[in-house]
Amino acid sequence: MDYAVDYAALARAGEKANGLASDVAATLRGMRLDGIAAAVPGGLSAGAAEHVDGKWVAASVELVDALRRHAEALTATADSYRSAEERAAAAADAFFGSL
Repeated sequence: MDYAVDYAALARAGEKANGLASDVAATLRGMRLDGIAAAVPGGLSAGAAEHVDGKWVAASVELVDALRRHAEALTATADSYRSAEERAAAAADAFFGSL
């Protein structure tokens, strides 16, 4: 059974995930509810909007952080596979090189 890892594909996936995290962060910053409280000062909607906005910001930060961690993990995994392959190739060359 053959097992091969396309670590370049993993690295590209990490780059894409990092770009996605940046895009999502920018998009979520623009989707705030902080203007509602100013539009209806003193109303029940103002308090609810402030509460929901706080939850939205917290969830947005958590999502972006998770995406960035995922991107970092993909990149680290690609680097580990690449390094292992390079070490194995060097060991094989050292062992079989004189044959």
